[in-house]
Amino acid sequence: MNLQNKSKIEENIKSQESSEESDYESEETTLTTNEYQEYSNLLQTLIENQSAKPFLQPPDLDKRPEIIKDITGAIDLKTVQFNLKNNQYSSPNAIMRDIYGVFRFAYVYYLQDSLEWCLLDELTKVTEQLHNKIIDKSKSQQILNNNNNNNNN
Repeated sequence: MNLQNKSKIEENIKSQESSEESDYESEETTLTTNEYQEYSNLLQTLIENQSAKPFLQPPDLDKRPEIIKDITGAIDLKTVQFNLKNNQYSSPNAIMRDIYGVFRFAYVYYLQDSLEWCLLDELTKVTEQLHNKIIDKSKSQQILNNNNNNNNN
């Protein structure tokens, strides 16, 4: 696992957080049915990935008491999935913020030369690929909708 991916994850988290604040600051929103399905599929694919095993449940903080001060809001992929199923997310950005939060926590918890860091590297790549597909699909749908609206006018 290289530190460049860690930096990229941190940038993604900051981007999700700032986008979340600006896009959803003043209005209460809910996920569309399509968004729910897309992100539910993304999470299921991540959870089924062989690299995800260490990130499916919260790590035992008793094994690393020295890092407790660095941990805020530790979360795992199964909890993100549970939250999604129970309508705890109001936007795709909120879901991705928590997914990247799992990764950020893992960077703090696991040692740099550990197997978990290697698995995290793989899972990060898979996450980015899946998320980019969702974004591309959404953009394509928006273009189609705009073209249809223009043709109807």
